Amino acid sequence: MRLSRLLLLAGILITAACDKSKDTPLDNDQIIPETAQKLDKSETANCYIVSDSGTYSFMAVKGNSSELVGEVASVQVLWESFGYSLIPKEGDLIRSVIYESDRIYFKTSDPFTRGNAVIAAKDAGGTILWSWHIWMTDKPKSQLYPNNVGAMMDRNLGATSPDRGHVLSLGLLYQWGRKDPFLNSMHIDRPTMAQSTLIWPEAVKSDASTGTIDFSIKNPTTFILRAKRSDWLFTEDHSRWQSKKTIYDPCPPSWRVPDGGENGFWVRAGLSGNTFVVDVPYDAENLGAALSLGNSETAWYPYAGYYYDNFYGLTNVGSSGYYWSSTGEGDGAYCMQMSHTSALPYAHDSQATGMSVRCMR
Repeated sequence: MRLSRLLLLAGILITAACDKSKDTPLDNDQIIPETAQKLDKSETANCYIVSDSGTYSFMAVKGNSSELVGEVASVQVLWESFGYSLIPKEGDLIRSVIYESDRIYFKTSDPFTRGNAVIAAKDAGGTILWSWHIWMTDKPKSQLYPNNVGAMMDRNLGATSPDRGHVLSLGLLYQWGRKDPFLNSMHIDRPTMAQSTLIWPEAVKSDASTGTIDFSIKNPTTFILRAKRSDWLFTEDHSRWQSKKTIYDPCPPSWRVPDGGENGFWVRAGLSGNTFVVDVPYDAENLGAALSLGNSETAWYPYAGYYYDNFYGLTNVGSSGYYWSSTGEGDGAYCMQMSHTSALPYAHDSQATGMSVRCMR
């Protein structure tokens, strides 16, 4: 009997010791949901800006809707990149990520490091249900454009610097109507993809199975080449991006892809003429153009190049800039194309092309 009591007492003491461990300092990677800052207080989105180290959260919903992405079994950081030649180690930007009660929680590195990452939610079979771009940068500034057309960011979507001549000003590239980004170059003057934690998959050609929104969601890092149409989508659909923000819009809360076409944002801002081709002040040293906004303020547009739509290749980095609008029409969509001598504020191009995005307020 005495032995039984001693064993029971020992068990109580061991249990008490284990319970006391809850009061010990937390591991650096441990996430406490109650301490997380909500990134979706104003609006949900496919992209969230983080400007300081800490713990953050957002609802696992589709873009700016309230529709949950499905039965989430796990969450994972798909890739991280600084945007240049250095290969990050896993956790250099996002140290840990968890899913709890319809929300995704993640913890950044400390000290804070600028870069880009994508977090994916998966079902029990490992299929990606949805993914979100975490843009780790100082808060972008709003720049008012002429003729009361509105405001745009001071940098490209995914850029971690607005500075002229800096590789980190290039930002990321997007196929029209897709919410997920592709890496740009690690140089401002030649097309060599920036390093990341991911070995990016080979591009696929659009067909009835790969050229679908469902495939693009399940495979956010796969570039989809055009096939029978000038689009990665196998069937025509211009509703993926619109003037009213859609669930596939890649911009963060309170921002969206700008309008395009003959009455688009850049045309109404004054980038127009009789032929709708205008001279731009090309900066040969910094490889871009500074567009005048009035009052001595300029908007810097780096010539970030693009991805070909019929093969997976980055090109024209440093020699031209291509900026998507939200306006699709016919067999393609409108964009602004910039070269050494001119800009076409409502050019028309293949929706399978990977271009820069400049978000408007």
